[in-house]
Amino acid sequence: MAKRTTPQTQVLTLDILRVELGGLKKDLEEKIDGVEKRLDAKIEVKIDDATQSFKEYVDSHMKRIDMRFERVDRRFDKIEKQAKTNRDGLVDMIQRQAGEYRKRIDNHEQRITTLEARS
Repeated sequence: MAKRTTPQTQVLTLDILRVELGGLKKDLEEKIDGVEKRLDAKIEVKIDDATQSFKEYVDSHMKRIDMRFERVDRRFDKIEKQAKTNRDGLVDMIQRQAGEYRKRIDNHEQRITTLEARS
Protein backbone atom coordinates (compact mmCIF):
# COMPACT_ATOMS: atom_id res chain seq x y z
CA MET A 1 0.00 0.00 0.00
CA ALA A 2 1.09 3.45 -0.83
CA LYS A 3 1.67 5.75 1.97
CA ARG A 4 -0.48 8.81 1.91
CA THR A 5 0.95 12.15 2.88
CA THR A 6 -1.11 14.77 4.40
CA PRO A 7 -1.28 18.25 2.91
CA GLN A 8 0.54 19.62 5.97
CA THR A 9 3.45 17.21 5.41
CA GLN A 10 3.62 18.23 1.76
CA VAL A 11 3.75 21.92 2.73
CA LEU A 12 6.58 21.25 5.18
CA THR A 13 8.47 19.30 2.56
CA LEU A 14 8.01 22.05 -0.03
CA ASP A 15 9.09 24.70 2.48
CA ILE A 16 12.18 22.68 3.39
CA LEU A 17 13.00 22.21 -0.30
CA ARG A 18 12.54 25.92 -0.96
CA VAL A 19 14.87 26.80 1.92
CA GLU A 20 17.44 24.21 0.81
CA LEU A 21 17.25 25.34 -2.81
CA GLY A 22 17.46 29.00 -1.75
CA GLY A 23 20.62 28.23 0.24
CA LEU A 24 22.04 26.21 -2.64
CA LYS A 25 21.26 29.05 -5.04
CA LYS A 26 23.02 31.53 -2.76
CA ASP A 27 26.06 29.24 -2.46
CA LEU A 28 26.21 28.81 -6.23
CA GLU A 29 25.93 32.56 -6.82
CA GLU A 30 28.79 33.20 -4.38
CA LYS A 31 30.94 30.58 -6.11
CA ILE A 32 30.11 32.02 -9.52
CA ASP A 33 30.98 35.53 -8.29
CA GLY A 34 34.29 34.25 -6.94
CA VAL A 35 35.12 32.52 -10.21
CA GLU A 36 34.17 35.64 -12.18
CA LYS A 37 36.44 37.79 -10.00
CA ARG A 38 39.38 35.39 -10.46
CA LEU A 39 38.79 35.24 -14.21
CA ASP A 40 38.54 39.02 -14.41
CA ALA A 41 41.83 39.35 -12.52
CA LYS A 42 43.54 36.83 -14.82
CA ILE A 43 42.13 38.51 -17.91
CA GLU A 44 43.29 41.93 -16.69
CA VAL A 45 46.80 40.59 -16.09
CA LYS A 46 46.89 39.06 -19.58
CA ILE A 47 45.56 42.25 -21.14
CA ASP A 48 48.11 44.32 -19.23
CA ASP A 49 50.91 42.01 -20.38
CA ALA A 50 49.71 42.10 -23.98
CA THR A 51 49.35 45.88 -23.84
CA GLN A 52 52.86 46.30 -22.44
CA SER A 53 54.28 43.95 -25.07
CA PHE A 54 52.51 45.80 -27.87
CA LYS A 55 53.69 49.14 -26.47
CA GLU A 56 57.31 47.94 -26.47
CA TYR A 57 56.88 46.61 -30.02
CA VAL A 58 55.47 49.92 -31.26
CA ASP A 59 58.14 51.92 -29.40
CA SER A 60 60.95 49.90 -30.97
CA HIS A 61 59.53 50.41 -34.46
CA MET A 62 59.00 54.11 -33.81
CA LYS A 63 62.65 54.43 -32.76
CA ARG A 64 63.71 52.83 -36.05
CA ILE A 65 61.46 55.16 -37.99
CA ASP A 66 62.85 58.16 -36.08
CA MET A 67 66.39 57.06 -36.94
CA ARG A 68 65.44 56.79 -40.61
CA PHE A 69 63.93 60.27 -40.56
CA GLU A 70 67.07 61.63 -38.92
CA ARG A 71 69.19 60.11 -41.70
CA VAL A 72 66.88 61.59 -44.34
CA ASP A 73 67.03 64.98 -42.59
CA ARG A 74 70.84 64.86 -42.62
CA ARG A 75 70.78 64.02 -46.33
CA PHE A 76 68.43 66.92 -47.03
CA ASP A 77 70.68 69.23 -45.01
CA LYS A 78 73.65 68.19 -47.17
CA ILE A 79 71.64 68.67 -50.36
CA GLU A 80 70.37 72.04 -49.15
CA LYS A 81 73.90 73.18 -48.29
CA GLN A 82 75.17 72.03 -51.68
CA ALA A 83 72.29 73.75 -53.48
CA LYS A 84 72.99 76.98 -51.57
CA THR A 85 76.66 76.80 -52.50
CA ASN A 86 75.77 76.18 -56.15
CA ARG A 87 73.24 79.01 -56.13
CA ASP A 88 75.74 81.42 -54.57
CA GLY A 89 78.32 80.40 -57.19
CA LEU A 90 75.83 80.97 -60.00
CA VAL A 91 74.86 84.37 -58.61
CA ASP A 92 78.52 85.40 -58.43
CA MET A 93 79.14 84.17 -61.99
CA ILE A 94 76.08 86.04 -63.28
CA GLN A 95 77.15 89.21 -61.48
CA ARG A 96 80.67 88.97 -62.97
CA GLN A 97 79.22 88.43 -66.44
CA ALA A 98 76.85 91.35 -65.93
CA GLY A 99 79.81 93.50 -64.87
CA GLU A 100 81.70 92.48 -67.97
CA TYR A 101 78.70 93.23 -70.15
CA ARG A 102 78.30 96.59 -68.40
CA LYS A 103 81.97 97.38 -69.22
CA ARG A 104 81.44 96.39 -72.86
CA ILE A 105 78.32 98.53 -73.08
CA ASP A 106 80.13 101.49 -71.52
CA ASN A 107 83.03 100.93 -73.96
CA HIS A 108 80.63 100.81 -76.92
CA GLU A 109 78.91 103.98 -75.70
CA GLN A 110 82.27 105.73 -75.56
CA ARG A 111 83.08 104.59 -79.10
CA ILE A 112 79.68 105.78 -80.34
CA THR A 113 80.16 109.12 -78.62
CA THR A 114 83.65 109.44 -80.14
CA LEU A 115 82.41 108.51 -83.59
CA GLU A 116 79.50 110.92 -83.32
CA ALA A 117 81.87 113.71 -82.27
CA ARG A 118 84.06 113.04 -85.35
CA SER A 119 81.22 113.25 -87.78
